[in-house]
Amino acid sequence: MLYVFIGNDVARKKSSDFITKVSKSTAVSRVTNVDATDDIRSLTHTGGLFGVDRVRVFDGVLSAEEEKSDILFSAIEELSKAPDIVVLLEEKVLAGPKKMLQKYAKEFFAAEP
Repeated sequence: MLYVFIGNDVARKKSSDFITKVSKSTAVSRVTNVDATDDIRSLTHTGGLFGVDRVRVFDGVLSAEEEKSDILFSAIEELSKAPDIVVLLEEKVLAGPKKMLQKYAKEFFAAEP
């Protein structure tokens, strides 16, 4: 299940509240734009088989260098179907990628214009 939050302070607060709420009985795994490419790749392709195993958070990865963002973009459809809760948090997203995220997200929140 994919949840997308776009914007700065309002989106960050909303995503933090959401993660706190859904992670009460499960682990949270987080990667950011400064994490290694292999860490990002690993988090896009692992998940539970039987319901929510953990909350996976990708913070700023789409705005990272191209190799890292490409890894995440190529896994968006798979992540949207994952039994885990997957959270994407970005400050800004261009119109084309934003449209794709809206297509696959179970919930989409944009605090930016």
